[in-house]
Amino acid sequence: MPTRNEILLEPIDRNMKILEIGPSFSPVAPKSAGWDVRSIDHLPRDALIAKYRGAAGVDICRRSVVCRNPRRDG
Repeated sequence: MPTRNEILLEPIDRNMKILEIGPSFSPVAPKSAGWDVRSIDHLPRDALIAKYRGAAGVDICRRSVVCRNPRRDG
């Protein structure tokens, strides 16, 4: 039986650009697996790193900024 991620990614080619919303520390299409993905999350990168610092199995330091909230970030 296919996993949830396999089902979600089945119709997507690795050459396609993906925007993943809310991957936090567990993305469906990680760059490390060869996906051309950008992500947007509920907190800025530095806040995500602080939130998940020390959590087992979490490598949040690879997250990158896609866009900023113009009202919050100026």
